[in-house]
Amino acid sequence: MGAPPAARAVCLCICVCFFLVAASCLHPTSFAQTEVTQPANRLAVVALHNGASISPDQVLHFDSAGNQFATLASPSGLKPELGIRLESRFRLTRQQAGQHILGRQGTASIYVDSQNRIRALLWTDEGKPSLITEKPISLNEWHTVVLDYRPDGYLKVFIDGQEAGIALACGTLKSPPGDFVAGRWEWEENGKPRSAYASGDFSTICLGPSQEKPRSPSDRAPRLAQHFSWGDMILFGQADTKAKIRETLEKAKARSVQVAHWRVDDYVLKTYHQFIPEEQQAEYIRKYRRIIDAVYKEFDPTLEAVRVGHELGLKVYGWQCIFDEGAPPTVKYADTSPFPWQSKFTIAHPEFCVADRNGARQWGVMEYAYPEVRSYKVAQIIAVTKRFGLDGVFISTRSHSEPALQADRFGFNDPIVQEFKRRYGKDIRTEDFDREKWRRLRGEYLTQFLRELRAALPKDKRLCIGVPRGDYFGPPFGNMFIDWRTWVAERLVDEVVVGEITGVRGLYPKRKSYEGYLFDQEAGTGLAPVEEDVRDKYGPACKTAGVELYVHSSPLAPWVWPLLDRGLTGLRF
Repeated sequence: MGAPPAARAVCLCICVCFFLVAASCLHPTSFAQTEVTQPANRLAVVALHNGASISPDQVLHFDSAGNQFATLASPSGLKPELGIRLESRFRLTRQQAGQHILGRQGTASIYVDSQNRIRALLWTDEGKPSLITEKPISLNEWHTVVLDYRPDGYLKVFIDGQEAGIALACGTLKSPPGDFVAGRWEWEENGKPRSAYASGDFSTICLGPSQEKPRSPSDRAPRLAQHFSWGDMILFGQADTKAKIRETLEKAKARSVQVAHWRVDDYVLKTYHQFIPEEQQAEYIRKYRRIIDAVYKEFDPTLEAVRVGHELGLKVYGWQCIFDEGAPPTVKYADTSPFPWQSKFTIAHPEFCVADRNGARQWGVMEYAYPEVRSYKVAQIIAVTKRFGLDGVFISTRSHSEPALQADRFGFNDPIVQEFKRRYGKDIRTEDFDREKWRRLRGEYLTQFLRELRAALPKDKRLCIGVPRGDYFGPPFGNMFIDWRTWVAERLVDEVVVGEITGVRGLYPKRKSYEGYLFDQEAGTGLAPVEEDVRDKYGPACKTAGVELYVHSSPLAPWVWPLLDRGLTGLRF
């Protein structure tokens, strides 16, 4: 994609127009630069390797069978704070994975994968994001590909003058010293160096700072919500001081995050739960508690996060869990050590935890068919929201609870048994029954909880809930119905985050078998691709009702931008 003359005057790009030189040259060779706006030509030093050659019509030729490639010195004006632009006109003559077009290990690169799709790869101080274009390029045809990464985090890829991909790539671009390379890609696999080479022709190579203008607030872009698990963050020294909390939120603001989901479980644990004696706790739990207690002696981290967030223009929602009341120490947390906490409410009322037909409990997961359970949790959420001056509530349906290995084991508490018998004349503890009606009945009470919470929450506070994809919860809870359609249609929530899961296989790695689950996002059971779910199911319903829809996804997913017109609001990451 060509750039306007004014932009080229400042981009310090190297445009390499090749002319005939001796084949098999292994030393740096100078090529005259195409004249753009400057009165005198500048020279670009290019080194040809392993027999890479220049044809009479000024085309650089690579043959992967000969491991041929070229290196180009970095222009002096290329700086991380200016972003980066890579541009190349080329045609590939062989289909193979990893054909590298242009770039530098540790900065940015363009390459072609095994399906002939263009991939843009960046290295930033926050990771190594990769954007994949949807449509493949054609072999034996000339294409112009541009990677343009702006300092404000937006990455664009253009193919033959058309925008082919756009994403948000968080962080600041890294730019270590060294040459840029065309035609070769190097990496390590199992500790051993590996290389891949391109086969084809190149007529133009340009390097320089970004030429894209910063996005205006009116430009279409996904809203971004970022979750901050403060308890986890402090274990890694990321938020144990006021300065670090500010730094963390400033980074979020810089990457265009608008909403912070700040986990308030540390305050909930301190206020509403009881810990087992320290000598019974696992060492990592003792370490965790000591750090938290030390921080609280200096300041309240949630109050500080809200204060700083508001100063930066961020909305701050309190991330609170509704299926995470803990367990007696006789239950093994993560299959390894005594469960370290349990809510005072379920210690006093163990009958409120979900039960199987024989009365055994799934600790930590409360049955919302009990009015007392709904009242307890509504009061807790309102109190926490008021205490910290939060802008809203993010209801998380994740849990640390021991998982149900059989999906339909729990859900036989008295209110469910009595209501099912009233409606359908069956005793679900002793008789066969319609399990689908039972699953939906259980889901009705979660909907009732949201009605009561919506009524109690001040009108100026946003209510957001995160659920797994699909119509049933999946591990660790079972097949309880997720009636998200009613939540949206009745505007019981302002926002829905789709893709919120516990990740039980990581939390409880010794549990290998989960039976009878209709949906299991972690295993992929019962699910369509996420882009199809958003396009055909969640997006239209949320758009009609005016409810904001977020998905758990990387900002680099190529399907995100097209779905912003189909009901998708943004991303939570």
